Amino acid sequence: MGLYSRDYYREIDPNPWGFGGAPVVKWVVIVNVVVFVLQIFVTRPPTLTPDDLKARIEAKDAPPTPEEAVQLFRGLQRTSVVQEWLELDVPKVVYQGQVWRLLTHAFCHDRMWVLHILFNMILLYWFGRTVEIMYGSREFLLFYLAAALAAALAYVALDLYTGSPLPAVGASGAVMGVMMVYTVHFPREEIFYCWFFPMQMRWWMALWCVYDLHPVLLALSGDRLHSGVGHAAHLGGLAFGFLVPALAGYIS
Repeated sequence: MGLYSRDYYREIDPNPWGFGGAPVVKWVVIVNVVVFVLQIFVTRPPTLTPDDLKARIEAKDAPPTPEEAVQLFRGLQRTSVVQEWLELDVPKVVYQGQVWRLLTHAFCHDRMWVLHILFNMILLYWFGRTVEIMYGSREFLLFYLAAALAAALAYVALDLYTGSPLPAVGASGAVMGVMMVYTVHFPREEIFYCWFFPMQMRWWMALWCVYDLHPVLLALSGDRLHSGVGHAAHLGGLAFGFLVPALAGYIS
């Protein structure tokens, strides 16, 4: 990724594969992994059988909406009790005051898709260590939690606007904030996209912005989309990651 060519990084962390100088990143990764394992094992039996699902679909005059399809699919699976406690469930946040979900959603992931947590933690490991060394552990922790909160608020706002309250999990919004801060400081840093194609950080993040902005604009225009990705949360994290260094005077 080109991280280790920088003098300050070599001086602080002589082991480029360790967490030296970045204890917060290490503990965030550990907490996410522990919660992921708990999500797998602390479960309840499914609430629906295949026959129940067939009967519900046949009873409707129209095909299920994306939201209904997701809920029906979840009913066929074992329910993760831990995820029920932590996920960003918009009605429970707004109407039942369960505001802790605005942060806790960023510490659990889709237990059925291991790549979800794997990619998030790899990106946090690659970019978060440098940002933590630059900003300090205390400031980095506050930034990371605030980025998760900003991502959650963006997700809640879009869900309230569209009336599509699907629960969300994942550290993606906070990780996007970390990546954006890194990009602000090192916009011309080259990475290898898909391990083969060299690309500067500024263009890579620009592509992320376009990728996440397009479905959000479609949702705002009235299209009912469910890609399984929290695009609004990504944009919230990206915006927060850009604004923090801008307000701190790193961007003129």
